[in-house]
Amino acid sequence: MYDILVRQATILSMETTPDGSLRKPFIADIAVEGQRIAAIEPNINCEARKVIEGQDYLVMPGLVNMHTHLPMSYLRSYGDDLPLQKWLETRVYPAEDRWQAEDILWATQLALWEMIESGTTCCNDMYFFVDEIAQAVDQSGLRAVLSRGIVGDWQDGNERLAENIALYQNWHGADHGRIQVAFAPHAIYTCSEMLLRKISEIAQKYQTMLHIHLAETKQEFDDCRKKHGTTPTAYLAELGCFDNPTIAAHAVWLTEEDENILAQYGVKIAHCPRSNLKLGNGMAKSYELLQKNVGLGFGTDGACSNNDLNLFLEMRQGSLLAKGRLYNPLAIPAEQALTMATRDAFSYLGFPQAGVLQKGNLADFILLDCKQPHFLPPYDLISHLVYSAQGSDVQSVIINGKIIMEKREMKTLDTERIRFECYNRFPRILA
Repeated sequence: MYDILVRQATILSMETTPDGSLRKPFIADIAVEGQRIAAIEPNINCEARKVIEGQDYLVMPGLVNMHTHLPMSYLRSYGDDLPLQKWLETRVYPAEDRWQAEDILWATQLALWEMIESGTTCCNDMYFFVDEIAQAVDQSGLRAVLSRGIVGDWQDGNERLAENIALYQNWHGADHGRIQVAFAPHAIYTCSEMLLRKISEIAQKYQTMLHIHLAETKQEFDDCRKKHGTTPTAYLAELGCFDNPTIAAHAVWLTEEDENILAQYGVKIAHCPRSNLKLGNGMAKSYELLQKNVGLGFGTDGACSNNDLNLFLEMRQGSLLAKGRLYNPLAIPAEQALTMATRDAFSYLGFPQAGVLQKGNLADFILLDCKQPHFLPPYDLISHLVYSAQGSDVQSVIINGKIIMEKREMKTLDTERIRFECYNRFPRILA
């Protein structure tokens, strides 16, 4: 007997055909046993503990948010339309100074609720109060890579590094590997050279990833050249940081040589087009990086600078922005954007069996309502997913073989309690 059986759904498996394109959607049953897909066949004649009639649904792998700061959901719209430094110094930093551990717990649950409802099943997060974040992620059922954002010089940064090590020891591999832990030096301008080297050494010791902000702003780029005589990308390469598998967020300000360095070291980029636009930081050369075989996925950044955590919108913006910036309608076509947001991103975060729906792979997938008008006529469902689909089209979410949301009802999070806690906590935090 299977645990879950979805009958006669339209399945977008994200498998690749011999000519390199995505396999077209097809009608089939999909069965789940434990954490994995047990079968995908035209008609599965076997009982299941839970049967979902899928005739009106499109089933596809969940989306991946490659760069988040989950608790910043409590700072949504707080400080909008301000210059970056004023935004940080007058709004973000003072609010963060008022955080308490329970604030982080509930703010994280608010972000997880939003992501799950809009089809994200995996994220890569960097923040502090990391044990509370891990507890919230564990309860939600979301797949995640977590890290403690580390700032400072050798002395105070070492204390934060110790928190990241404790996070690794307590949570890495939890729930059959659903939760993984990386190490997160915040950025070159918030970490001393000695601290950056130490974090890189520790990540190598534990054989896990680095997660870092890279070349997000022109000021960061110019200051690095003035202080170190080189670019932020070249500086991190010189320090040995890229000797680790690395997820670099933003990567807006790059020279051509920087692009070559990223390709040489296999650095993966969390492309955050809407955050970069909103903060006035510029437009990443996403198409050029892809042409050099630099791996890209999409990230939202925190809800304070986006202002939502909806990967469907991020994927659409990333594709359209490349086309408009280059006057090229062929830049980042729909198939490529969808692959970046699913299969590729899962692989970059260390979950290569979670981005393709096939027998034996992890059972992480979402069910979308295909009856909505923006899915009609159904000439090209892949194009509809990138250029038309809404987060609200997601009806059910299954992660690691568990039903996390069914027909828009959350199964793992108490949404009324989250709403209550939000209303009661944000006046103090935003005082």
